[in-house]
Amino acid sequence: HDFGKIPYGKPVEFDVTIKNISAEPVKIENVKVGCGCTTPKYEQGKSFAPGETFKVTLGFTGYADGFFEKSVDIFFNNGLNKQIKFHGTGYKVPETPAPSNNGVQKLKSAG
Repeated sequence: HDFGKIPYGKPVEFDVTIKNISAEPVKIENVKVGCGCTTPKYEQGKSFAPGETFKVTLGFTGYADGFFEKSVDIFFNNGLNKQIKFHGTGYKVPETPAPSNNGVQKLKSAG
């Protein structure tokens, strides 16, 4: 998944849709993230029937300026796992706004 450009410290999310292609019900046992900046949301302990689709929401809050690439591993009770990768570019937003251009206002007033 490509988040594109995201502001420093702004949380973003995307949904991963997964389909149970096995002949048996499956459960998500664990979702392993690479750092504290990534947060998974999923229905823990719920059983998904064969053919059923379900989602895992992955949240990310970047505290770095520049390109990032992360991965998340989803582990199922049947011994299978799925790796999801995502990337983007974080950028810092100025803490104080740029000074206003009073010269434009003065020209309008003078006219």
